[in-house]
Amino acid sequence: MTDQTFKRFKEFIEGTLGIKIPPAKKVMLESRFAKRVRTLGMESLEEYCDYVFSPEGYDLEIQQLMDAVTTNETSFFRESHHFDYLEKSVLPEYANQGLKDINIWSVAASTGQEAYTLAMVMEEFMSRTGYRFNYRILGTDISETVLHIANTGIYTEHQASKIPPVLQRRYCRKNR
Repeated sequence: MTDQTFKRFKEFIEGTLGIKIPPAKKVMLESRFAKRVRTLGMESLEEYCDYVFSPEGYDLEIQQLMDAVTTNETSFFRESHHFDYLEKSVLPEYANQGLKDINIWSVAASTGQEAYTLAMVMEEFMSRTGYRFNYRILGTDISETVLHIANTGIYTEHQASKIPPVLQRRYCRKNR
């Protein structure tokens, strides 16, 4: 990938998607975009770049580009100290204040494991304390592909293995 092509992608990704792309990520972009070059039957990353930023290619390819540059790292109970803080500090304080309505936004939700973890934490708190919240959880991501997975709520046994067994029994079903 030429420096000029890298600069075009970098400026777009940082300016539009808000994802920082330092020079050290050039090789990563080359690798991820090379798959699209092959899939589209193109000759080079420069041809792909011209296509992505052309009027005819932009609408067709922008989602593929976003999917290629996002990491989509997620798991159930990832960074568990955040969920512990919610359950042990935030929710008791809200309950003490008599607050009932909670809206939670899971930004960069990827395939939804954090959002579903939040739901389990909320339900466990309410079950344990008897206090009822009206809560909504919104998970958003720039990748439609991962949001589709999140909407289905279907995960592999390996992905679900991060859920404590007692919560698996309460909130998960095995597919046949």
